[in-house]
Amino acid sequence: MINVPILIFHQLKGSESKISCYKNPSFAYFNIFKEIYGLNTIICDKRYIRNDENKNVIEKFQFFDFSYTTTSEMIDNIKVLYSKLMNEKICVIVNSALGVGKSSTIMYCLLRMNGETKEAAREIFLKMRDEKKNGIGDYRIEYTERHIIPLLLN
Repeated sequence: MINVPILIFHQLKGSESKISCYKNPSFAYFNIFKEIYGLNTIICDKRYIRNDENKNVIEKFQFFDFSYTTTSEMIDNIKVLYSKLMNEKICVIVNSALGVGKSSTIMYCLLRMNGETKEAAREIFLKMRDEKKNGIGDYRIEYTERHIIPLLLN
């Protein structure tokens, strides 16, 4: 018997899409996540883009490595993703193995773009990622709120 992780999803306002995040999802879980949660998309970086047995099961929305991506490219990527989430029925997990702060940044931006307040977005994210409750990632949320959200919400 496989010990399947429990994912917590957030339904986006005005959309049929729902989002969550999970650290290092195994390819073995994808079919199970699809069956249980309706998962059809994973947000990942180029290390996760590869030919695998699940290539027809899960769409991979590639995010570029933040260390090589300009802020404007990142914002463009987030806007494309948000538009996709608002116009299609997508069940997505953000692969939190993207690197320090990437999943926090992406999730937080999507929640804020969807009309959540700073406090509500943080609380929703914390429900999905228990390990963040001890303050890990707070600096990333503050940075995102100060430097990225104003550009996204204009």
